[in-house]
Amino acid sequence: KDNSYDGLLCKGRALGVLGNYNEALINLESALKQSPPGFEQILTHIFIGNLHKKNNKISEAVSSYETSIKICETEKLDKFKRINLNLIGDAHTQNKDLKAALNSYTAATKLAMNDNERADDFERLAATYNALGKSNEAIEYQLKATLMHDKSGTREQFANASVALGRVYEAAKDYPAAENTYAKLLR
Repeated sequence: KDNSYDGLLCKGRALGVLGNYNEALINLESALKQSPPGFEQILTHIFIGNLHKKNNKISEAVSSYETSIKICETEKLDKFKRINLNLIGDAHTQNKDLKAALNSYTAATKLAMNDNERADDFERLAATYNALGKSNEAIEYQLKATLMHDKSGTREQFANASVALGRVYEAAKDYPAAENTYAKLLR
């Protein structure tokens, strides 16, 4: 059915991918009205936020993610609260508000439930600190992310994290550490 929650959600997301912001938003908001309380509402607010973010409507995106967080708190779903906090950080990064992004990413790290989630959060923090020109903090968090990926990630995740670590060292003009990182990766 076209007017069912699932149908509206799917149609709204598809229209968003096609670049039809207004129609996508209408369908996603209609899906929200039909969604059962709890998880489906969390998800729908995330999709609405993503649509806003894609269309550079940052304050609207953040508002959708914050509404999703309130439902996460009611439902005690910290995993999705963490996801929303990272999406808020991404929206602030897109808007070049790196200090606000750091606040969101830092809050998200406190909700990480495993090494893979911690690694993801640490990489976001490292990239943000690097963009702020704070080399020591960027190195610290990228090193933590690399260690987490080495411990519990895939080879590809570890390789990507190692390359990012090398780049952070290069940005800090610590060329011996960068060379050592790349050499270790080659081994």
